[in-house]
Amino acid sequence: MIMIDFFRKQYRKQGVKIALYVVIVFILVDTLFTYQYKQALSRNITTQATLDEIAARKATIISNLNNIDLSLRGYLLVGNDAFLGTYEKIKDQNAPTMEYLQEKLPEIGIEPSALNDMNKMLSDYFVLMDKVVDLSKSDTTGGALRILKEDHGTAVWQTYMNLSAVMDPIIQEKKMASQEAYNNLLNMSLIFQVVLFLIGIPTLIYTISSLTRAEKRRVKLFEDLDNQNRTLIFDSNQKTDVENEKLVIGNIITNLNKTAVFIKAIGDGNYDVKWDGFNAASVKANEHTISGELILMREGMKKQREEGMRQKWVSEGLNKLTEIIRDHQSDFQTLCEKSIFFLIKYLKA
Repeated sequence: MIMIDFFRKQYRKQGVKIALYVVIVFILVDTLFTYQYKQALSRNITTQATLDEIAARKATIISNLNNIDLSLRGYLLVGNDAFLGTYEKIKDQNAPTMEYLQEKLPEIGIEPSALNDMNKMLSDYFVLMDKVVDLSKSDTTGGALRILKEDHGTAVWQTYMNLSAVMDPIIQEKKMASQEAYNNLLNMSLIFQVVLFLIGIPTLIYTISSLTRAEKRRVKLFEDLDNQNRTLIFDSNQKTDVENEKLVIGNIITNLNKTAVFIKAIGDGNYDVKWDGFNAASVKANEHTISGELILMREGMKKQREEGMRQKWVSEGLNKLTEIIRDHQSDFQTLCEKSIFFLIKYLKA
């Protein structure tokens, strides 16, 4: 029970801070996930593009093989040099394609040696096709046709299929692995954002509610302070903006300073001291305040001082008159003259 009470008190005192810290932590973590998600997206796009390019470059091998066959057959049939242009273009493209594959295959875990058979078959095939072209140009069409009928492209195609059997599963695996890694991070980011939403919104509502309650309590506190200032010290009969904390505290300090100055003046015997701001309209409102009581105390002390001064005046006058009577009691005429003169002078008659 003690621990529960302790944590409950701490929660009441630090609840808003704890809630805000939790939201900040979640936002920081979500920012990290978002950054990693963007990095994963960039990596996935790059990886997918590279794998697609490798697959496309590999596919050009068989595509070029078919185009070579069609171009040379067309050349042998019609003798149009445009078909030879197509063949030469395909042959020129072969070297860059194979160099690209040799460079990129190690990146996906395939040794460049996997292309050795394909390179050899293509080189041999291009030698034969060059021979077909030479035979055709030398009007030995029969020899050229005989080479084509031997269908050396089938062996090249088989070698290509063997290469595809090695490359295609790895390319597909790499593509799926890259996409899966991206999807996993995306799902984690989405899950965390949902958690952030589910925790953040109630936390923000709680924070706003707590701050609102705290503001109301603060306003109520300063309203009570202002009322206590008016009830206990001095009521100026002027409305105070209790939301202006500096004004409320300033009024209390001002009244306490006035109290100190007033009491010190009375202690120094200055019964004519005045309370700044105290007027006829303030008398009723300050009947039971410190300022009102101090005013009453001052008036009472003034009356006591006046009464004391009057008694002293009477006593001193009687003493002097008694002294005159004692000094002139044997001479009635002189006694009367001295007594009347003294009384007239003392009473200022």
